[in-house]
Amino acid sequence: MTTWRRWQDWVVVGLGVVLFVTPFVFGETAQTVAASTAYALGVLVALGRRAVEGGSWHVRVSLTRTAMWIMSLPRTPAEASPAGVDFAAIAPWFIEMDTAWGPLKRLGPIARMSKTPPRWDLPPARLGTDAPRWE
Repeated sequence: MTTWRRWQDWVVVGLGVVLFVTPFVFGETAQTVAASTAYALGVLVALGRRAVEGGSWHVRVSLTRTAMWIMSLPRTPAEASPAGVDFAAIAPWFIEMDTAWGPLKRLGPIARMSKTPPRWDLPPARLGTDAPRWE
């Protein structure tokens, strides 16, 4: 197997993970993230082709077409969904914080790093709460 093939396999695996996780994390913005991911994948493939074959390559991605593709995917019937989630098993991944709407319990950052642990310091806020500014 060539270096190109090994690199391509990792890109496909990464894209698959992103496309699988996106609807659960981002909900209604899945088409935006899927289109952005497809664009990023297209750029990586174009760069890889340029390195191997030379020349220039054009990448086109349509947000509307991506949304249409997501809508065309088959839906899972309710009776086929898993029986339940073992919340005790995923409890360490939850974080709790107070918001303008009351207490919120949600999944925290999944990545764990020893030197710079990821975190969300601020809770979700109502629209218009903060003034738009650069810091």
